[in-house]
Amino acid sequence: PDPLKHHFLPIFYLKRWMRPEDKKLVEYRKAFDGDVRAKSVYPAATAYVHRLYEKKGMAPEVALEFESTFLAPVDSGAAQAMQLMLRCEHGDTLSAHHRQAWTQFLLSLEFRMPADIRALKANVRDDWILSISDMEDRYAGARRPSDPESLGEFLDAQDSSVYEESAMSIAKRMITHENVSRTIRKMYWSVVSLEASDFELLTSDRPVITTEQ
Repeated sequence: PDPLKHHFLPIFYLKRWMRPEDKKLVEYRKAFDGDVRAKSVYPAATAYVHRLYEKKGMAPEVALEFESTFLAPVDSGAAQAMQLMLRCEHGDTLSAHHRQAWTQFLLSLEFRMPADIRALKANVRDDWILSISDMEDRYAGARRPSDPESLGEFLDAQDSSVYEESAMSIAKRMITHENVSRTIRKMYWSVVSLEASDFELLTSDRPVITTEQ
């Protein structure tokens, strides 16, 4: 696989929508003119962005580690859990290990989409650093004579890799948030079969959503 091809919807998940005759799925995409167009593609050829999770400005050996050492194991564990769930007849029978694997995958779908990553990287400086109430005071206390006068000036002078690293670290912490994970793991889980249904399910580039209710 191409290490620069970062799937926000992993291939194992997309394969559930493949046609058996050609192993392709139908991708619906809204064009610039507003029309929705359909195209048959292989699962590996959709739902990805090159270098989506790259920490730009970092050394090559660490720039892609969010994808290679974090998301890849998340997806691998979720693929195993999904296969077990598909074989379940009574729903709530997964082991604690596999419940955790699927839970972490669900949480990843909340934070790994391209819009999420773009927003996190764009806002990490103002929303996560400058919003800390005593950060200016902490900077003033640690400031060296050669440093800029204000925290804002100091941050402006930093390499972008500082914010890239911070953004991806925040994403990882949100995906592995223990309190949220525990709540999901303790829910009642079930598997619903639609084989006898007149309806078929679509998926999307936002398959998991949450509300305030």
